Amino acid sequence: MKVKIIGSFLSGTNWFTWRVRMGKLRYGIIPAAGQGKRMGYLTRLIPKPLLPLYDEAIIFHVLKNMEMMGVEEVFIPVHYHKEVFTKYFEDVQGRLPLTIHVLPLDRPTSGIAGTIETCREAIDDDFVVILGDDCTIAKTFDNLIDSFFRNDALVVEGAVYDDDPRSISSACMIAPGRSGAIADIIEKPTEITSHLRGCGIYIFNRNIFPYIERTQILPPRNEVEITNTIRLAAGEGRAFYETIDGLNININNADDLLRASLIMKSRSN
Repeated sequence: MKVKIIGSFLSGTNWFTWRVRMGKLRYGIIPAAGQGKRMGYLTRLIPKPLLPLYDEAIIFHVLKNMEMMGVEEVFIPVHYHKEVFTKYFEDVQGRLPLTIHVLPLDRPTSGIAGTIETCREAIDDDFVVILGDDCTIAKTFDNLIDSFFRNDALVVEGAVYDDDPRSISSACMIAPGRSGAIADIIEKPTEITSHLRGCGIYIFNRNIFPYIERTQILPPRNEVEITNTIRLAAGEGRAFYETIDGLNININNADDLLRASLIMKSRSN
């Protein structure tokens, strides 16, 4: 694994590169610039993506999933505890066949979509996004990749069926449409009308960036929510979902992290 520290910057110019799609996803983004306040005191000391998920940091498992999807270069925007990220990637260098670009940001971003936007200058093709606090255990993500290219999608989001309303209300809810399309998607819903929960795994066409620009900042979080960006794409029939053949835990708090760690331990034995 090659690690590069890229100087502080935020979003850049407005340009696109087109190529014939061959089903290859070279680039990945791991948004890791948030504070992780719901984890309590732990994230005052350690960035949430570096908290231990059983035997490795959460972000290490995220990188393994990136590798499984064929990603070669990963961009990681960081802000809080940015020096801790730099030290971590120096320590794990050589353990993954990926080129890691650490992007220290000079100020906080506005939501996940805002964090993705900071990589706009660096990426000239389609890309994978996996959130820095995502815990997904699966043998393959081929169905997401196949759907992305088959549907000429702007976005494909991984999803799971979840019977726990509390879990859905702490993440996002997908209303399924025909043929795998997303009819609607709602961030942290107060009324549960679908048991299809969106996961922190996405594949984006690079043309998603103008949709991020158009995404409104809405209460109560007052952030540029990636869910609202996906909703814009869904309104044009270009947002899709694929269920993950495996397990996903949305790590929001210490209980989620403990449950994910115990499951990861049981799967490793």
